[in-house]
Amino acid sequence: EAGVALLESSGAQNVKLLADLFHMNIEETNLADALRAGGPHIGHVHFVDSNRRPAGNGHMDYGPIATALKDIGYEGYASAEAFPWPTPEAAAETTINSFRQLFR
Repeated sequence: EAGVALLESSGAQNVKLLADLFHMNIEETNLADALRAGGPHIGHVHFVDSNRRPAGNGHMDYGPIATALKDIGYEGYASAEAFPWPTPEAAAETTINSFRQLFR
């Protein structure tokens, strides 16, 4: 809410919000609702699980997150922000598979 208010009060068209799911998981009571509230102001999403491991290795439920991003028509960037666990290759494979399942 504070980020949206700041952007709307500034009138800047070239500044967007970064939706960092790790930090949102700490601060927000409902990630999907927070993403919907950010709507057109979101310009980048960092995907990471609750323990900073690749998606599926923590307790974060990505279904509602993906649905919320689809609901707001999000077409911006998404990046993986995860520790290379258990190996960099395995982390990359897990992340790619998760993105494919979520965003078909």
